[in-house]
Amino acid sequence: MILNKALMLGALALTTVMSPCGGE
Repeated sequence: MILNKALMLGALALTTVMSPCGGE
């Protein structure tokens, strides 16, 4: 589903923004 993909992308972006030192 597109919603599921959008949710996963949102969570990933949020994690990267919240922890820029531990995103990689």
